[in-house]
Amino acid sequence: MQKYNNLLKKSIKKKYKGVTIFENKLYDFYILQRNDALQYIKKKKNIKDIVKKNDSTYKSLKKIYISNQSKNNEKKILIFYQKFENHLCLKISYNIRFKKLTNTETSISTYVFLGLLIYKNKFLNKLQKINCILKILDKILKDKQNINLCNHRNLLLLINIEKKYLKKIIYEK
Repeated sequence: MQKYNNLLKKSIKKKYKGVTIFENKLYDFYILQRNDALQYIKKKKNIKDIVKKNDSTYKSLKKIYISNQSKNNEKKILIFYQKFENHLCLKISYNIRFKKLTNTETSISTYVFLGLLIYKNKFLNKLQKINCILKILDKILKDKQNINLCNHRNLLLLINIEKKYLKKIIYEK
C-alpha cells in the first residue's frame, strides 16, 4: 500500500502529466490501498464534514448536491470539473465569472461533493467521469488525515460509484 501511495504522490505532484507506470502489480497495489481505506472509513464513521472557514466553494457544491439540478447548476458543475481537471485543486472562493479570489485550497470534503455531482452530470461520458472520480479519491485517500475530514457516508458512496464504473469499463472489453 505504501508503494501505491508513493506512486500517487509523484503523479499528483506532476498533475498526472507524463506519468507512465510500468509496474505490473499496480492494480494489486490499488486494490490494497482502497480496501485499507474502506476499513479505516468504516472504523472512523465521521458524521460531519470538517470545513474551512468561509469556504464558499464547499457551500455552493453542497447546495447544488442537495437541491434539484437545473441547467444553470449543470454549467457550474462543468466549470468546477474543468478547474479540478486542470489544476487538481479548487480554491475557497471564486467570483461570478469563476476567477479565483484566494489562493487557499478548499476543504477536502468539497471534492467528495464534486465527485458525486460529476456522477450525476449528463454532459460527461463515463470515461471522463471515472477519470475525475479516480483523481478525487486518490487525492482524498492518499492521507488518512483527509479521510477524517469527510462524511463517511458520502465518501463510501463515491467509492462505490468508482467500483461500479471500473467494473463497467473492465467487463465491456
